[in-house]
Amino acid sequence: MSTRDPSTYELTLKKPDDFDAFWANVMTEANAVPLNPSLTPSAYAQ
Repeated sequence: MSTRDPSTYELTLKKPDDFDAFWANVMTEANAVPLNPSLTPSAYAQ
């Protein structure tokens, strides 16, 4: 277990320049899929 102070921890990974554009595109594509769920009875018998 690390003994470093968690309040001084810094990430080594940086947010990519296209991060916001990427997720805006993903959300646009996801919003284009209609959400119309339906229930279909199963023939499964217990």
